[in-house]
Amino acid sequence: MRSNSPPPNTTAPATPNRPYRAALSMASIAVAALSLLGTTAPAVAAPLPVATLTVTVLGDGRVTSQPAGISCPGRCTATFAPATSVTLTPAPRDGSTFLRWGGSCTGTGICTMKMPTLAAVAAQFLPGPATGPAPAARAVATPGPYSGSSGQGWGITMFVAPGGRSLLNLYIPTVAVSCSPSGNTGIPVGIPTAAIQPDGAFNITAAQDAIIDGNGAKVTYTVQGRFQVATATAPASAAGTWSEHIAYTSGTITACSSNSQSWTAALYREPPWQKSAIAPGSYTGPAGQGWDLIFTVTPNSHNILNVSIPTAAVSCNSSINIANQPVTIPTITIQPDGSFATKTSQDGMISGNNAKITYTFSGYFEGPTPTGAITVAGTWREDIVFSSGPTTTCTSNNQSWSAIRT
Repeated sequence: MRSNSPPPNTTAPATPNRPYRAALSMASIAVAALSLLGTTAPAVAAPLPVATLTVTVLGDGRVTSQPAGISCPGRCTATFAPATSVTLTPAPRDGSTFLRWGGSCTGTGICTMKMPTLAAVAAQFLPGPATGPAPAARAVATPGPYSGSSGQGWGITMFVAPGGRSLLNLYIPTVAVSCSPSGNTGIPVGIPTAAIQPDGAFNITAAQDAIIDGNGAKVTYTVQGRFQVATATAPASAAGTWSEHIAYTSGTITACSSNSQSWTAALYREPPWQKSAIAPGSYTGPAGQGWDLIFTVTPNSHNILNVSIPTAAVSCNSSINIANQPVTIPTITIQPDGSFATKTSQDGMISGNNAKITYTFSGYFEGPTPTGAITVAGTWREDIVFSSGPTTTCTSNNQSWSAIRT
């Protein structure tokens, strides 16, 4: 007897989900392509009734699509009707260069594809050349104090500021000159500051109006040289030439010259100084004429107070001698780089004559000595202009000074 019931435990065979398997296959291809560029593809969601395109941008550039939808970075995922023809265009930015496609696009140009159910594309851009100013060349001059020979049997001293770009307080204390028609009176060479080029070279020309042996004169200095880095057998050093020329504006002597002289100097303290040292307290040191000067730095290191040189010798453009006059300056502002400068005047009475006295004082804080004391050095000058009496002008000429924190 036949039964109309279906046979027990029988089931119709399942039909494969072909679109789903195709989507998984394309996702695998995109993941593999993106992995070559070091990029992870987004997780694959359940099948959608539309085609989905995801773009990843590596580097400095942009990718846009036609039809619109992709503008990446920004909008990096879009959907299109299946089998839509989509064109992707790479656009480098800020000097970058488009390198290649990865994933569903290949090559190095515009990519056009017929959209599958799911597509993933990577665009890689290479950075362009560096922009902005070129990095500053490393200075050759090693910071710190230098001393050596001026070539005439006397010394030369100077200081290279931290950073190796500024030469400070170059000083030759004694200068021998030959004069016309006769005589041999020279004055010290003192140059407060000069720029050092990245190759270590420098060239300085400076001048001052002076009174020498009662006669007016213009004194011009020229110093040039080059710094060298330390070697395995020698410290950092410098060498060059210098000269002093004197042109008289009065008297019987017309001109004097040291002629060109060679100089050498070496750094006498290692390691290089990294920054200028400004510390509060009292300072004292030689003023360059056989006397000392004193001053104080305020607790906040912003000002110098009460500069005092008790005796300043001056030369006058007449045969009348006047008593030496002191230098007194109440306050000077210290700049952030450790430099300072001032010029101040006062009206007074000297030897019964009305006079205007002008003080010029400048310098730089250098740094600690090997014993730890803070050093500072510079130049000073006192000028006196009489408004009555037989004497017209007197001056100390430029003088070099140095001091140490006590």
